[in-house]
Amino acid sequence: GYDLLYLRMLNATCVHEEYGERHASYCKLAAVAEALSRGYSWVIWLDSDAFFRNVSTPLPLLLSQYGDRTTTGANGSNVTVVGAPGAWRGADVSFAWDRPYSYGPNAGVQIWRNSASARQLLALWWHIPGRA
Repeated sequence: GYDLLYLRMLNATCVHEEYGERHASYCKLAAVAEALSRGYSWVIWLDSDAFFRNVSTPLPLLLSQYGDRTTTGANGSNVTVVGAPGAWRGADVSFAWDRPYSYGPNAGVQIWRNSASARQLLALWWHIPGRA
């Protein structure tokens, strides 16, 4: 089975120690980091308007069926963009892709393996300057 964590924002934005208030979308990163710090092997972020049609499909099977392509991130992490049948091969981080409606990953569905490279990628993303 899976645990459900509901992390509620106390404010409208997140606050970075150096950059101040961040766009609310950055709060996803803080929530994922919190879940990883609790020792979960995998963390899935789902926006409130996202859902799984078949909740009986185990995560590894879901990723193997819909993993589209795996690339190596700047920090050496394996990043998969999920959206069409293909070859997910043990990626550290996966993002949904809502083709043909957008031309990039959809941050509304994120899957993070609790690995050193995934945590490093999460930290790098959090420390990108700016609000947006």
